[in-house]
Amino acid sequence: MDCQDSLKDALISFLEKHSDVKSQTSFAVAVSGGPDSMALANLFCDFAKLENKKLHILTIDHGLRSEAKIEANQVADWVEKKNLKNITHKTLLWEGKKPEASIMEEARAARYELIDNYCKEHKIQTVFVAHHQDDQAETFLIRLAKGSGLDGLAGMNELQSYSKNLKIARPFLNISKQTLINYCEEKSIIFMNDPSNKNEKYLRPRLRQSMAILEEEGLSPKRLTSLAIRLRRARHALEIISEKNYQDCLKEKNEERAVLDFNKIKSQPEEIIFRVIQKAVKDMRKDDYYGVRMERLENLVISLLDNPSLFKPRTLGGLIFALKDKNSSLYIEKE
Repeated sequence: MDCQDSLKDALISFLEKHSDVKSQTSFAVAVSGGPDSMALANLFCDFAKLENKKLHILTIDHGLRSEAKIEANQVADWVEKKNLKNITHKTLLWEGKKPEASIMEEARAARYELIDNYCKEHKIQTVFVAHHQDDQAETFLIRLAKGSGLDGLAGMNELQSYSKNLKIARPFLNISKQTLINYCEEKSIIFMNDPSNKNEKYLRPRLRQSMAILEEEGLSPKRLTSLAIRLRRARHALEIISEKNYQDCLKEKNEERAVLDFNKIKSQPEEIIFRVIQKAVKDMRKDDYYGVRMERLENLVISLLDNPSLFKPRTLGGLIFALKDKNSSLYIEKE
């Protein structure tokens, strides 16, 4: 199977699997100008033309490199040469003062916020991004280095909610970066390479330097991606069990507090206990996308289980946790 067929099959398979996405009339594709996103954009142009869909190709200029404007213009020129009436290009600018620390993380957050705002304005429900197998492997290693649990190590989902209005779609998570490069070369699609991808000041480029060594030991991007898939299966099973237990333990729920049957909770395995309480926290903090730090929540759960009679009310993430009714009920209330 050549590159064109494998990428086309991956996109078709994704759309068939997620029929609710396929039925939408307009989409956004985030395109930086690199080989990954240019390959995705080209395939999506064919899909939009065939299915008569409206396609918005979005490029972000973070204002961090002088070349970014040139690259955005190159993407715009490429779209214009397509000469398709239902496909438009828009460059979104990250304006204002830039942070001095964690610049890559802040740039990522700004990028998705810009995309979310644009999609909300144009009534677009899904943005497609070109994250691929190598990205998934890097994400796994980054989260492993940062001490993530099972949920983090499960990696990126092929379809996930970003906000109430927008989902992020990743049809290429099982496709290697080299396959995307080969596709662009086969189709004579011009692409750019972001120099920050090789700047060892940032974590991802440093990890890329180590991937060759890891691959010699069997930790290839393909194998790490397969591991992430298995962990997602486990996470999905735990989510189903946890949701059932959460509903069984929930005694009261309103905007200001949730009350859980602590006797029922503590009879469950520790992982389920943690997830039930985590669900209650998320329910109470629906507007907070990132939630509370796992380590802090784990410490709170351990304190609850070790000796409930000695547990004193404490605050975490703007919520007060307290055992009441002779330690039979766990109250989680807003401050």
